[in-house]
Amino acid sequence: MVTVNARALLQAALDPSPEAMYYVDTKKGDVVKITASMNKTELLRFKTLLDKEVDRFLKLPRPTGEETYADMAAFRATVKDKKLQERLQMAVTGGGTLRNHVDALSPVPLEKERWYKFRETRILQRLQGWLRENGLKTS
Repeated sequence: MVTVNARALLQAALDPSPEAMYYVDTKKGDVVKITASMNKTELLRFKTLLDKEVDRFLKLPRPTGEETYADMAAFRATVKDKKLQERLQMAVTGGGTLRNHVDALSPVPLEKERWYKFRETRILQRLQGWLRENGLKTS
């Protein structure tokens, strides 16, 4: 079974750049980043590989809005401070919910750090399930 580096996988999933796309090479286990700003020769080489070996590269799923919202709700349920829970609930109403959620945690650095670890764990768990569905695993 091909192994994919868990840290590289997580970094790719957390990349906020809208222009970057990530693929997992099912033969080598590499995480491949593709951007429009890449050298044209490299882009053409990758496109040719995609066309030739259709099943070799899997587009890496990024966290959806629904998953992120569910992660915030699940985290909020673990917060012991009721006032912070209320601030987090208020932060997720309206637009910019992830940014508002993080901002609401800023006055409590330990909780903010716990949030980042919590979120990474949940994203990695989903990605590991996705890898298993595709016959891969993480290292």
